[in-house]
Amino acid sequence: RPELTAEKFVKNPFGEGRMYRTGDLARWLPDGNIEYLGRIDEQVKIRGFRIELGEIESRIREIENINDCAVIAKEDGSGEKTIYAYYTSDSEMVVSDVRERLSETLPEYMVPAYMMQIAEIPVTRNGKVDRRALPEIEAKATREYAAPKNASEEAICLAFSETLGVEKVGIQDSFFELGGDSIKAIRIISKLRNSGYNMSVKDIMSGKTPEKIARFIKNNSDDLSYEQGEVNGRIEATPIIREFTEWNLTNPEHFNQSMMFTVDGIDNAVIKQAIEELVKHHDILRAVYRNDTLEILPIAESKLFDYYEYDFSDVSDKFKAVEDMCTEIQSSINLENGPLVKIAAFELGDTKRMMFCVHHLAVDEVSWRILSEDFETVLKQLKSGKEPNLPEKTASYIEWSHKLKKYGEQLSRDDIAYWKKVVSEISDGKLQGDMFRSETGFTAVEFDENTTADLVNKCENAFGSKVIEILLAGLARAIGRVTGQKKIAVKLEGHGREDINEKILIDRTVGWFTNTYAVVLDCSDDNETSVITAKENIRTVPGAGMGYMYCNGDISPDIGFNYLGDLGSGASDNEEHYSCGMNISLENRLPDAISINGSIMDNKLGFVIVSQTERFGKIFLDRLGRELRSSIIELVEYCSETHSEDKTRSDLSADFLDIGELSFINSLLN
Repeated sequence: RPELTAEKFVKNPFGEGRMYRTGDLARWLPDGNIEYLGRIDEQVKIRGFRIELGEIESRIREIENINDCAVIAKEDGSGEKTIYAYYTSDSEMVVSDVRERLSETLPEYMVPAYMMQIAEIPVTRNGKVDRRALPEIEAKATREYAAPKNASEEAICLAFSETLGVEKVGIQDSFFELGGDSIKAIRIISKLRNSGYNMSVKDIMSGKTPEKIARFIKNNSDDLSYEQGEVNGRIEATPIIREFTEWNLTNPEHFNQSMMFTVDGIDNAVIKQAIEELVKHHDILRAVYRNDTLEILPIAESKLFDYYEYDFSDVSDKFKAVEDMCTEIQSSINLENGPLVKIAAFELGDTKRMMFCVHHLAVDEVSWRILSEDFETVLKQLKSGKEPNLPEKTASYIEWSHKLKKYGEQLSRDDIAYWKKVVSEISDGKLQGDMFRSETGFTAVEFDENTTADLVNKCENAFGSKVIEILLAGLARAIGRVTGQKKIAVKLEGHGREDINEKILIDRTVGWFTNTYAVVLDCSDDNETSVITAKENIRTVPGAGMGYMYCNGDISPDIGFNYLGDLGSGASDNEEHYSCGMNISLENRLPDAISINGSIMDNKLGFVIVSQTERFGKIFLDRLGRELRSSIIELVEYCSETHSEDKTRSDLSADFLDIGELSFINSLLN
């Protein structure tokens, strides 16, 4: 069995010969001894807690009348890793009773969020639990329904229902029984604040049920509050705005983001009124950019937005007509005088569309979620004859810019030392050679649905790796094969809405929050080394990369890499796609020699690779595209094979070591 031999007997990094991978988990103690902790495939990390699945199984088997069980960890419907338990019995065992028995011997975070009684535990031909054959467990309330007694309990039950995907939640239903965790608690807090209430994650985790949580609830007036009226004034130059200034774009006014909305049956006057409400409410949309400074104008001085109407009902090629007109509109923004918002309504015979364009200085990907939800909200209110009423504002972008300036001035010594070390390594990770000199251009790379599904579903189970880590490992391998270099520096993007030194609420704030940061990756052809080193390099980044832009100096990576995640479907089966035109002028050259943007759409992973320099032109792009595709497929297949053998690895902390994963030794000695 050569495959098993190759997997179990790995090269000895300390000298000649091989080392045997036992699959055991151990901790190297300060006195030199190794403490055995159990099997690697029985330990996982949930909500920051390290959990032995085998211990949970043992406790379940101790319950009277239970014959057998299986406990696994996987993502639930909201994408969060959660514990699932399945048990067999000759008699009917109520889930709530089993959960209560487990609560007597296990801490709350080890009690499975989802449980189900099944006829038998499915196994593979090797006698191991067949995870794929285990049924899905739907979250639902298991206790007798108890209705809310007051407004605060009703608000909590509604927030539970919307966040946890449970149709009807009573005041005695447990947050954890419905699949809750700390991440979902944060989302619930956001929803409650929109209803006029405030509380902490600790309140939800300790209270558990809406009835008990309601005892901790406070009105918004008791917590952070922000200006709900008009906000205007000068914005401190945030790191991303300074970067925009330093780019010296040929056409800085044509650097936008946009969305196309279906507005069938909606009168143009209603559309205009809805947009006006949004621009007045989200103050940053009234910004102008003068003398390298972003400033929000008062409503009375702002043009708010430009509005256009077109009837293309009788045009033969409606798609081209819309695209060309949108490009023309997008190129007409005036940064100094505004407005930065352009709206165009298109009558197209059997449908009606609206292009919503905003200059990038005032918007980002998260902002579009806020704007699209608010646009739909205002439209519904106007169509039903109600006065527009949007949720309360969080901190203004002006306030955020001042807080961010303080954050940069108060970076810790450890953060500064970390980023200075990264910056010192960027030179060695620059693209090497110019043997690929040719005209600039772009290339596209696409993966089939099977590869995409395996990337999303199996890679994490094999090594605890996230999609972005596998993609970066593939990119590093591809670059190594094309140029022969051993390291590659890559610039990554974050959403930028991270915790900083001072508490500030910005989950409903529109603006350009993006932060960029650099990582330096090894260009390895060894599957396991590629995945583990990429994972280590990404997860050691402090503060989600927020400090890098204060320490990066004049040097930056040649490659910019941005993975946007799963964007869903490009258009529904009954809806044709109309383009918003060109968001960015062709004359604008960004500082990255190579820009790589990827996402999953219609269940397929794809990348667009763009060259900004003739030094690495079309010839280089085509070869890089081929190698990137091959490298990612190799890593996905490797992880899938590991997954199919049921060798699920946990997301290891710095205190633990899989005997075979020697790259963690340095972390263990700290």
